[in-house]
Amino acid sequence: MKNWTRHCIVFVALISPWLNHPVAAQSLQPIDRIVAVVEDDIVLRTELDRALVPVHQQLAANRANIPEDVVQKQVLERLILEKLQLQRAEGTGIRISDGEVDNSIALMAQRNQITPTDMRHNLEKEGISFSRFRNDVRKQLILQTLHGRYVATQVQVTDSEVDIELKKKNTDQGEYHLGHILIAASQSASPKELKQAREKADMVLAKLDHGMAFDKAAITYSNGQKALEGGDLGWRPLDQMPTAFIDPIRAMKVHSHSAVLRSPSGFHIIKMLGYRAKSIKIVEERKARHIMVEVGEMVDDATALQMVQEARRRIVEAKEDFATVAREVSDDKTTAELGGMLDWFIPGTYGQRVQQVLDHMDKNEISQPFRTVAGWHIIQLLDKRQQDVTEKLRRDRARDAILARKGEEAFQLWLRQMRDESFVDIRLKST
Repeated sequence: MKNWTRHCIVFVALISPWLNHPVAAQSLQPIDRIVAVVEDDIVLRTELDRALVPVHQQLAANRANIPEDVVQKQVLERLILEKLQLQRAEGTGIRISDGEVDNSIALMAQRNQITPTDMRHNLEKEGISFSRFRNDVRKQLILQTLHGRYVATQVQVTDSEVDIELKKKNTDQGEYHLGHILIAASQSASPKELKQAREKADMVLAKLDHGMAFDKAAITYSNGQKALEGGDLGWRPLDQMPTAFIDPIRAMKVHSHSAVLRSPSGFHIIKMLGYRAKSIKIVEERKARHIMVEVGEMVDDATALQMVQEARRRIVEAKEDFATVAREVSDDKTTAELGGMLDWFIPGTYGQRVQQVLDHMDKNEISQPFRTVAGWHIIQLLDKRQQDVTEKLRRDRARDAILARKGEEAFQLWLRQMRDESFVDIRLKST
C-alpha cells in the first residue's frame, strides 16, 4: 500500500506540468502545483509560498539581498525535513491533543500579555487563518515531542562524563552568541563527495575573508537548521556547543570567524557574534507535591478537569490524605507512588506554568486546578528555603549541557541520514 501511494503521488507529480498546459487549462480548473514529493507526501507550491512569507520579511528587515532561487531552495529543504519528521512521528504514534494545542496557545498569549481571544482577533486581522495557526502549533509540538523522545531514548549521560566535563571548567564560562555555517557531508559520503564539500567550505571561507557578510553567506550556502536566520545559533554556554566548536571558540575574539571545522555531519564555519559573563546565584528552592490527570485519547480535557476537581474536593473538603488521593488518582507514575512528592527543586524545574502557580501560593496551600501540556494538575506548596546550590547547579548544568550537545549532534545526524535514505523528488525548477 505504501509503494502504491508513492506511485500515485509520483504520477500526479509527472502529469502536473501537462495539467497546466494552455489546452488542458481550458477544460480544467486551476490546481495547486507540486514542488516536491517526500516519501508518501507532497509539498505544494502554496505551502512553499506560505513558508517564504516570513523569510522574505526577515530578509527585508535585515536588508539582505539573497537570490530568490537560493531562498526557495533553503525553505523547500526545511519543509522536506519537516515532512519526513512528521511522517516518522505519525509512524511512532506521537499524537497531540486539542487540549495540548489550546494550552500552548494560551502560554503564547500570556507571554505577549494578551488573551487567547485577542490573539485570535489579531491573527485574523493580519489575514492569518486561526485554524491554520492551530495546525502549525500542533505541528511544532509534534516535532518537539519527536526530538525529545529521540534524545531520551538514544542519548545517555553518565556521572563520569559529568565529572570530566566539570574538570574541563567549561561550565564556569560565560555565554557565547554564535553564527554557524554548515556544508553537510553524510557519514557515508564518498571521498569525491567529501572533497567537493570541503572545497565548497573553503570557497565560503574565502568569501568571508574577503568581506562577505556572515549572515548572507549562511543563507546562501549553509545546510544548517538556522541557515535562513543567517546561521544565528543564539546565546549558549560553552558546554552546550558541539564538541568540534569548543576549542576554536576559546581562541576566538568577538566578530571573528573560524577556519573550516570538521565534524561527523560535515564542514563548519562559526563566527563569534558576542560574549557575556554569567554568574551563579543563591536560589529559592521549593518542596511540593502534586496530582496530575493526563489528557489523551482515553481521557478528554473536560473529564480530566473534573477528576482533578474531585481530587481537590476530597482533600480540602473531605479532609482525605493528599498522598493517598495522589496514589489513587495521579497519572504521574514517578511521583504517584511517593504520594505526589516532588521534593526540593529549583524554579523552572517543572516548567513555566507550574512555576507561575507556585509563585502565587502560600505555604501548605493547595492550588486550584491548572492546565499544562501534560494535563490538569493541583499542587500543594509544602515549604520554601534559600539554598546555595552552586555545586548542584554546576553538575546539573554540566549534565544538561552534555545531553543537549550529544542530543543535538545525534539528532542532526539522524535527520541527515533520514533525508539521505528517503525518497525525495524535488520539482521546484519546473514550477
